[in-house]
Amino acid sequence: MTTMKHIFNTVLQWLKEKQYLIYFAIGMFILDFYLRYINRTMKSFSVLNIIPNAFTVFWIFIFALIIYICNKKLKFVTTLLLGSIFSILMFTNIIFSRIFSKFFTFKDTIYASEGSKFMYSIFGYINYMDIIVLIVFAIFIFLSVYTYKYIEKETKRKKFLTIVFVSIITIGLMFFIQTNIGKSSDTTDWSAFSNKRNIYNQFNDTKRSMMLCGLYEYSIRDFYLSFIKKNDIDYGKYYQDINTYFASNNKTLSDYNGIFKDKNLILVMLEDIDTWMLNEKAMPTLYHLQNEGINFTEHYAANYASGFTFNTEFIANTGLIPNISALRTSYSYNQNNYDYSLANLFKQSGYTVNSIHKNKGSFYNRDNMHLAWGYEHHYDYANLETNGDNLDLDTTVVQHNLDKFIPNDKFMTFYITYSAHMPYEFGKAECQENLSYIKEQFDSDNEEYLCAMSQAKNTDDAIKLLLDELKRQQKLEDTVLIFFTDHYAYSMDNAMVANQKDESDNNLLTKTPFIIYNSGISKETITKVNSTVDILPTIADLFGLKYNPNIYFGNSVFNNEYKGLVVFSDKSWFDGELYYKGEILTPNSDYINNTNQYVNNLLTLGGKIIESDYFRLYDINNRKK
Repeated sequence: MTTMKHIFNTVLQWLKEKQYLIYFAIGMFILDFYLRYINRTMKSFSVLNIIPNAFTVFWIFIFALIIYICNKKLKFVTTLLLGSIFSILMFTNIIFSRIFSKFFTFKDTIYASEGSKFMYSIFGYINYMDIIVLIVFAIFIFLSVYTYKYIEKETKRKKFLTIVFVSIITIGLMFFIQTNIGKSSDTTDWSAFSNKRNIYNQFNDTKRSMMLCGLYEYSIRDFYLSFIKKNDIDYGKYYQDINTYFASNNKTLSDYNGIFKDKNLILVMLEDIDTWMLNEKAMPTLYHLQNEGINFTEHYAANYASGFTFNTEFIANTGLIPNISALRTSYSYNQNNYDYSLANLFKQSGYTVNSIHKNKGSFYNRDNMHLAWGYEHHYDYANLETNGDNLDLDTTVVQHNLDKFIPNDKFMTFYITYSAHMPYEFGKAECQENLSYIKEQFDSDNEEYLCAMSQAKNTDDAIKLLLDELKRQQKLEDTVLIFFTDHYAYSMDNAMVANQKDESDNNLLTKTPFIIYNSGISKETITKVNSTVDILPTIADLFGLKYNPNIYFGNSVFNNEYKGLVVFSDKSWFDGELYYKGEILTPNSDYINNTNQYVNNLLTLGGKIIESDYFRLYDINNRKK
């Protein structure tokens, strides 16, 4: 009885002395568990899965051991530092997952300056439960620091034995984790994307990586891969994989090939114009073009890399999908060879090719990237005429720079609009421009909704100016206007957008406008599913440009052999009938297996082409130059 009492008292005394570490551990575990709990959408990655929880316990033991070794002053600093870093990372990942349907990586920090002006909008993605969890976490951190007073001085031997004991546990945990992750499978397997070892080794699927690793392993591994790990990539193997894939393609031209041969092109990327904004009241001009031209009702601006706008811009201009794990395409690859970009294809056919956007050329590195793609000039705010008017308005850009949009020679002009860009608030000049008119047309008191419509109206007015000038110069019949959107209105209130689109799935919400108009064609509605990656091949096909369809990942939408598909960054896909989310644990048809292999190629080889600068060494027929 005395022995039991002694053991009980010893345990109580140990718990009293070490309670600061227990409180710290509980708080840190709450952060990780909550993040995974609110993102529990994948059946194969339950929040109770042993691997992420073991990873979390492993790192908590390491953090606790570091705190344990420190003196009281350093304990305080280390506890607050670790708590602050990971609470910030938790909130960052919550916001990223809600806005972008992906988790944050340290490579995303390259876009920090671009996103800083929209910081206010993130508060709309934080709910009361997030705040409660943060408060609970803060309480446990406070208790940890407060209970330092119960720490008693230990002998060196006792401290040494404690360190050894905890170290053995952490080593055992890591061995257990690595054993249970299992072995990798061949990347061409239909289920390779769900293999735990593949997810861990490749670490390019942020959703699965987070749900497999938990907050701490995910963050620390991501930091290592982003800033520390040396590049030991075998580009020779990349070239082999790319050539094998291209050689397997056998794409043909469509019956529409060359219908716009030698016509001019004004290609417009509409900033933030969602499907529900394009209506007869807010955008009467574009609404008319949509109904009198070729309207693609199932077009998706799927996002793969950070920077939604540049993601779409890059894909539409190159036909390549950026590496979903590199995320720095606009800054890292402006020296690449883009001989077969859209601008270069037109330039090789004798066109004058220019791009126009009101923002600074340094934004997304456009002043370098657009020239790399083959545009002869990129006109930004520094070399656009304003005549004293507000350059944030699309009408100002168009009205005072018509000569840049419509040169004398045969031309291809790429224009990125701006007026409809977030944020949507009454204080913005872009919102005020047409607000009175919009209030008369729409029965709503929602500030975001009204401003979105008002700002879209200015974009529409600018399109009308272009049409009027084309008519005045008698170039309308010889000019094709193509419109596509960079992304859906993801920055707005989720519930409002979901209600407007009658859709709540983050991937399917990316359906956006895609319109082709020329006064000489008959109106047509295309219901075949397509995405941004199909824009370049479709344009090249219609204009009869000299190109090899086999070296692009997309397809001409008008090709009868192309049945239609959109691929999302989480490797799910939609073909118009089947929405495959990758949670089927066994293949149920050859079609699903083959499509999964195509998806895997799409999301890996595009990045390999960019990273290895493939087209510097290989020509349009994928032969060595």
